[in-house]
Amino acid sequence: MVVPERALAIRQLAGSFRAGALYPLKRFQRMLGLMASASPVLELGLLHMRPLQHWLKPRVPPHAWRHGRLRVRVDRACVEALNGLAPAYLTSLLPRYNPSRSLRSQNSGLLVVPRIAKSTKGGRAFSHLAPKLWNSLPDNVRGSDTLSLRKVVTTDASNKGWGALCDGNPAFGLWSKTEEGFHINCLEMLAVCHALCAFLPDLKGHHVLIRSDSMTVVSYINRQGGLSSRHLFTLVEGLLEWAQCNLASLRAVHVPGRLNQGADMLSRSNVPSGEWTLHPQTVQKIWEVFGKAEVDLFASKDNSHCPIYFSKDRDALAHDWPNLLLYAFPPTSLIPQVLKRVREQRHKLLLVAPLWRTQPWRTGPYRTPGQFVGLTPMVFGRESENLPEGVLNTISQARAPSTRRLYALKWSVFSTWCSTRGKNPNSCGISVILSFLQDLLDKGRSPSTLKVYVAAIAAFHAPIADQSIGRNNLVVRFLKGSRRINPSRSHTIPTWDLSTVLRALKSSPFEPLSDADLKPLTLKTALLLALVSVKRIGDLQALSISPSCLQFGPGDSKVILKPRHGYVPKVPSTPFRTQVVTLSALPSSEGDQELSLLCPVRALRMYIERSASFRKSDQLFVCFGGRKGQPVTKQRLSRWIVDAIALAYSSLGLECPIGVRAHSTRGVASSWAWSSISMAEICAAAGWASPSTFTRFYSLDIPALQAGILSA
Repeated sequence: MVVPERALAIRQLAGSFRAGALYPLKRFQRMLGLMASASPVLELGLLHMRPLQHWLKPRVPPHAWRHGRLRVRVDRACVEALNGLAPAYLTSLLPRYNPSRSLRSQNSGLLVVPRIAKSTKGGRAFSHLAPKLWNSLPDNVRGSDTLSLRKVVTTDASNKGWGALCDGNPAFGLWSKTEEGFHINCLEMLAVCHALCAFLPDLKGHHVLIRSDSMTVVSYINRQGGLSSRHLFTLVEGLLEWAQCNLASLRAVHVPGRLNQGADMLSRSNVPSGEWTLHPQTVQKIWEVFGKAEVDLFASKDNSHCPIYFSKDRDALAHDWPNLLLYAFPPTSLIPQVLKRVREQRHKLLLVAPLWRTQPWRTGPYRTPGQFVGLTPMVFGRESENLPEGVLNTISQARAPSTRRLYALKWSVFSTWCSTRGKNPNSCGISVILSFLQDLLDKGRSPSTLKVYVAAIAAFHAPIADQSIGRNNLVVRFLKGSRRINPSRSHTIPTWDLSTVLRALKSSPFEPLSDADLKPLTLKTALLLALVSVKRIGDLQALSISPSCLQFGPGDSKVILKPRHGYVPKVPSTPFRTQVVTLSALPSSEGDQELSLLCPVRALRMYIERSASFRKSDQLFVCFGGRKGQPVTKQRLSRWIVDAIALAYSSLGLECPIGVRAHSTRGVASSWAWSSISMAEICAAAGWASPSTFTRFYSLDIPALQAGILSA
């Protein structure tokens, strides 16, 4: 509390100001200092300082605050500010009910509800709606003491209206003609006022936390006003005085706009939530695949698809849900709350929601069907009931992202096939799975493709007889039979000729290198590095030019390359994260004076120097087109290598072969190099665990290399 001496000094100094008199600025500064020293122990202490600060701001230049010798004339507005007589905004709109004669209701805490001319817009006005809702509260609520529970209210405003969420309940409204011309910060503050008014029955006596994407609103609420906008201060002044009478406390925090999409959607639409439904035929197909639901959580008498339903008047989120199969087609703003309830209480729910991958319900802390793709459901069955969410997220990273995406694609094909036949893809029998595989085999799919489908189905499908789909005896025998019916045919002849491509790289448009355009230079460098390193495209994309990852030898005799820090290869067991790629320069020889034109060190040095002026990343390969300077993706790098081969053929007047792939450089380069270097060196460079990987997948029928280009 304020000591009596300090309180007396504040009263005496405030009472010494007289209208019309001149006072030095230091006297006002002393008044502000005394008020600031007492503000921490007074309710809304800073708010009481703001009227005097607003009065002084236009009258005192910024430079005059240093010496304080300026003399300021006091007027009536200054005296009112010092005595707490500044006009309020909201409190003036909420007059208390004082009957002209003695009645029992005179001490019931009621407010006067003004009459309105138009129910559409007048009924949404703060001065009408606030006292109407307040008077509808029970007597014990209007006179209740403060509670210790904190309520969170999320608000947002647009040029059209306002929106808010509290405990999953939405509220929204439109601006009046006058309010539409307000600054957006004022609209954001009005959105807070209207939201507190709308949720007043649930917020009365509670500690309230406002979540807003406006940092200005958050600052004005927490700092009890400000000096930047007088209009905004007037709004927050009335809000804080109103909150002092109705709430235990009021604080605000900032929330990024991308996390405030629920309130944002409400602020941009005045369509009542829940007024939509699926076509009955669509719902019937859902019943056939997943079973018929018995309870509709968001419906009305006219659009319910189940015998039992929760109407808008009987909010589903405010009541317990029965232990039955539930169906929900909720407003998009309520989807996170619905999923949270399902996760906490382990309900069975058929949810209809938009496929918006950037929305909160796609990235929230609850599990969605594709979140843990690539792992057998045995991990997420009974054994996962008590596993923390962080543990499940770590386990879900056991497979590479590309593998998880591939499994999700194959699973969607299987789900569509099952839905057309009225089968549940998550729990269908082994006969359904075998019929699907037979259908693929009849369409000419290879046994290796069928194996990928089996792995994808096993990642989602429930185990049968406590056994994964991939280990089921019938599935294993089916795959073995498919390999006998349709044996794999290894392609031992390369689709393109390495000697032809190398011959083209020595001439235009790739040479002379100093005069070549940026595109041929980039394509040549990418292709040469792919050939001499025998690396995957992902490994090439991970190379960096940072000082710790790139080092040229004396006179550019060699270059040492490393992947960027934190890179995880496709096969984590491969020691590529600590492996150094060392490339030696190719000198000119008597037999081939142009051999140095194929030197990867020379091409790499020229590429780094030419791209330095527009480079925006430490990644080795960066875009040269529309996203100039940005890091190149693996898909684009693969396209560059194919384009380099095609450009080499066209520069010699030849037609590029069909079916050229970037991954083929590993097989072509390693097969040509086998004639001059050992298999152990090839496996170490390519990251293969054993020579069997080379002989099974990469060995090609290529004549011996005449010049030891790759061995250098």
